[in-house]
Amino acid sequence: MVWEPTQFRYPRPIRWIAALFGSDVVSFSVAGVRSARWTLGLGPWAPKKIPLPQAGKYALSLKNECVMVDPVARQETIRRFADQAVKRLPTGQAGVHGRIHYSAALLEQVANLVEHPVAILGNFEPAYLDLPKEVLITCLEHHQKFFPVLVPHPNPLPKGEGADRPGEAKLLPFFVGIRNGVSVHQEVVREGYERVLSARLADARFFFNQDRKTALASKVDALKGIMFQQKLGNLFDKKERVKQLLETFSSTMGGFEGLEKAKRVADLCKADLVTDMVREFPELQGIMARLYAKADGENAIVSQALEEQYWPITLTGALPTSDVAALVALADKLDTLAGDFAVGLIPTGSADPYGLRRAAVGVLRILEDRSWNLNLEQLIDQAVRLQPVQHNAEETKAKLLQFFRQRLSAILEERDFKVDEIEAILESGIGVVPDSLARLKSLQGVRSNDQFKSLAASHKRVKNILRQSNMSEPATDRQPQVELLKEEAEQQLFAILQKVQLEVAQHAEHKSYKESLLSMVVLSEPLANFFSKVMVMAEDPTLKTNRIKLMYRVAQVFDTVADFSKLQNG
Repeated sequence: MVWEPTQFRYPRPIRWIAALFGSDVVSFSVAGVRSARWTLGLGPWAPKKIPLPQAGKYALSLKNECVMVDPVARQETIRRFADQAVKRLPTGQAGVHGRIHYSAALLEQVANLVEHPVAILGNFEPAYLDLPKEVLITCLEHHQKFFPVLVPHPNPLPKGEGADRPGEAKLLPFFVGIRNGVSVHQEVVREGYERVLSARLADARFFFNQDRKTALASKVDALKGIMFQQKLGNLFDKKERVKQLLETFSSTMGGFEGLEKAKRVADLCKADLVTDMVREFPELQGIMARLYAKADGENAIVSQALEEQYWPITLTGALPTSDVAALVALADKLDTLAGDFAVGLIPTGSADPYGLRRAAVGVLRILEDRSWNLNLEQLIDQAVRLQPVQHNAEETKAKLLQFFRQRLSAILEERDFKVDEIEAILESGIGVVPDSLARLKSLQGVRSNDQFKSLAASHKRVKNILRQSNMSEPATDRQPQVELLKEEAEQQLFAILQKVQLEVAQHAEHKSYKESLLSMVVLSEPLANFFSKVMVMAEDPTLKTNRIKLMYRVAQVFDTVADFSKLQNG
């Protein structure tokens, strides 16, 4: 917003600026307002200027004028006051002692909306409790910023996306609202809160009843009228692509037992977007699909998957709990990513308006969680080729793979893996995500081995030789000839290499990557001996070519697990 002649943009008009360093004023001007050593308190309760002798007394000075500066302290105060308010519940009405359902996101939001919190206990008509709990909580939390009151379920809720929902807990017809200001005229404020909430709940009941007049499946055709993306078609087109991907993914997996259920989920997964309830309360997308499908008598796995196919909703949120939901989530997210990359909607800098980074992280986390033997590169290729827009498929695929690699690298760095270890594993591509992670953990586990450090240094030398050689023969012809191994050091290396190559392959086949790496360690001494006594780039072109082929076979063994040349400091 622009509020004054300098055209400085800011959400609210700037009335004053207090800026101190120690006891000195930091002098500057913004939007026509000069900095000073005074501030104001909370509205009409503190109308006079408050002098600030020094920065260290800022919080204390404002506390005496109805302003709590520390947001963490405000959250704690809100919790304390809300809990006290709930203790005043009329026992005869509630029948039980309730407790506040705290959403971390709502608590943080409310704490940033008030400076002097006061908790007010309100109620609504018990008749509205026949609405689904999710609908009631959305009305209370998302729209009115009220804290619901409920009876806790005896069993603890699982961690993750659903942990903030009340689960099986019974919702009570009470709420706690937080006002900003001193504790006066509470009855008037409470009546206002209740009146607004009553109107909102009446709307929710009307929308719910309207939606229930027809089955969820009958709403699917209406998706043809909702655009997904101008160049990528409507939501009906999108769900058809998701169904095709499910068929393809199932074939890649060698068959998927829940394919028919997954296809049913794909058919219905966007249908709730045309319902009155989701139009009014978009936060309930997926949740309403689950509720309506369950009411229609759909299979329980299908109903639950209609909500979970959006998971994870956040970067660290809960993952789908069934294979069916996970596969649909995987197909839907990959279709979105492939489509947006195909039309050039690629995130730049910190801007990511379509949540593509979150979608990519979701794909990676699902693949890790399910331990499916699915090659990410193949999945991306299949999703890219289904897009209904003219584009360079190979270029789109390359950009998307790089995008995934960046996301996976960021995830692994947060898990305290070193950058060079990550690069060593991802140099040849992400491949099968669980396998890549298993190789990374194994590499991290043996890296401190002294012989392994020597081996890594030798591998770098092998890679340098191969880069300089520019060998033209196809990979199938790069087998060294035993009769051309003239020096004892190269004969010894070849003999040990044959044994190691077999052991490494056997361990890798069983995903025993640590054992593969330990098998390679015995190459350390013969490689060091080879480099000290044998000239790879010999004058005789026949010997030179044969020795380069030997180096190629050494590199092949190493690359089974990682590209050791990416490791730093040996």
